[in-house]
Amino acid sequence: MYELINVSDVQCPHLVNIQGDSFYIVQDENSYQLLSTTCPHQGAKIDLCDDSFVCPVHQWKFDLSGECMNIKNQTLFKTELVNKDNKLFVDLKKLNTTIERRFKSEKSSDIDIDFKVHAHACLEIVHEGFSILTDPWLDGPAFYGSWAHHPKPKVKVSQLDPDVIWISHEHSDHFHKNTLIQFPRETRIYFPNFANKRIENELVKLGFTNLTPVSFGKSYDINDKIKITCYEPESVWNDSIVHIDVDGFNILNINDAGVNHKIKKYLPPIDLLCSSFSPGASGYPLCWDMTDDEQDKYYERVKHGTIEMLRQAMKMYQAKFLLPFASHFRLQHPRHEDYDLRVGKNTIMDVKQKLVEHQVIDILPGESWNSMSGNFFRVYGEQTKQKMYNGRRHFFNLDEFAKFYPEPCAVDVGELQKYLLNLNNTPEIVHCENIQVRLNGCFFYVENGELFIGKKTKPNLEIDVPIEILQQIITNDVSWDEAHIGYWCKMKRTGEYNQNFWRLLQSPYYLKRGKKTDCKISNMNVSYLLKKYPETDAILRRYGLYCSSCSSSFKENVLQAIEYHGLSEQDSKKLFRELNFVLNTNEVLL
Repeated sequence: MYELINVSDVQCPHLVNIQGDSFYIVQDENSYQLLSTTCPHQGAKIDLCDDSFVCPVHQWKFDLSGECMNIKNQTLFKTELVNKDNKLFVDLKKLNTTIERRFKSEKSSDIDIDFKVHAHACLEIVHEGFSILTDPWLDGPAFYGSWAHHPKPKVKVSQLDPDVIWISHEHSDHFHKNTLIQFPRETRIYFPNFANKRIENELVKLGFTNLTPVSFGKSYDINDKIKITCYEPESVWNDSIVHIDVDGFNILNINDAGVNHKIKKYLPPIDLLCSSFSPGASGYPLCWDMTDDEQDKYYERVKHGTIEMLRQAMKMYQAKFLLPFASHFRLQHPRHEDYDLRVGKNTIMDVKQKLVEHQVIDILPGESWNSMSGNFFRVYGEQTKQKMYNGRRHFFNLDEFAKFYPEPCAVDVGELQKYLLNLNNTPEIVHCENIQVRLNGCFFYVENGELFIGKKTKPNLEIDVPIEILQQIITNDVSWDEAHIGYWCKMKRTGEYNQNFWRLLQSPYYLKRGKKTDCKISNMNVSYLLKKYPETDAILRRYGLYCSSCSSSFKENVLQAIEYHGLSEQDSKKLFRELNFVLNTNEVLL
């Protein structure tokens, strides 16, 4: 039993918080009840207005007992409190069970959709026999053998026959080539049209022929009843958020991308929000030179922060249901055993317990849920789930690991230096902080937006990575995230974390100069610039200039756009440096 408050301190309706969740205590003639602050319509938070509760979204109005006053047969969820020795208590276990029973028994939707979690971020969405499969990672480990499924998938790739595959981003727990090559090469595959083209290029190498690079903010009809729209995350990293409209049932898959406040205005109220729910998808802080105490405190903050992110997302997107997924993994390599034991992860039971005001679809790999009936297909009981989360890492299979880890090799110093110097041909270099770096035995530094080989002073950052993985990065255009998220790196730093430097390593793409031109960028019409040089759209958006979607772009030149949007002098000069590279000019912004 969870103690709430002394009866003498209650003035009904009385707002209380239970483990971060808000409720009202109300009273009738005989007892006290705990009343949910969540509207049963679309999950918005109600407001107390005089002698009633009002939902700000669609003005549903509830009396102080929780009965809806303007919509028939609708109530706020409530549960009775226990009054013992003039103190009020609530049974949290009973509260969670009651909520689950309630939304199971209610008709969830008029649209019949099966949602099946196969593994990690691999979700199958089936409507009228048409199947969409997201981020299929099913066969073998990810991140060069570092990550293993936990729990393991219950399905084999050969048992799946999706009509469409969606790939959210290039990390190998989402873009898993060993899994993908087991699907027919004519399978339709949709993915974000990232500037670095890594996903598209790799899919072509694998032999896939039916590819659709998806532009951000543009809707694509999958069939006559399903369409998708992809959005960028609010962060600077290459990730994506996808909105899937299935015959009016709205799904928002944010996987690892977190919330994006800017896209809310483009979205309808969401029926099902799909999101990761646990930290651990990063080599930080365990691979960094930090004390155990610093690392432990970090995980406690992030575990709590992730739950709060989910709560914020549910409220902001007006989501009815939450499906926590994309966090079903463990570290498997013996080298990472200590990391695996120390990673501070949330469990799916944590999500359900801490988000009691929301309807959590708590299914694990191998389980499913139907949107119309609300019925679950379960594989794991509560005791089994608890045992699974408390268990040690998977038994390590050396033979399987060897299939995914690069062969031992030596790194040519000249080849490494060439790779580093080539970073000068990326848009991100102009944003990079001044930094001195030691990468294995190679020293380099970035100064005023240009990279140089050599050592000037003591490094701000020291990076050690297995040479066989380093070779993969420099010869096969692999993101550094594969090494860092795979816990293969050792890091030591002084001073700041240099986030723009990490952006440079994470997603470099090399700008190709156009033909030499004498055009003047500052006087060039923005619409003409975008039409003549489409690659400049991503550059403009980096500075907050969303000119491609602006109806006034044909009226402005580049200099006017800079002035109207209030770019700083520093950002304006960086913008011109990038545009100069694309247009092969040498204009200096005075």
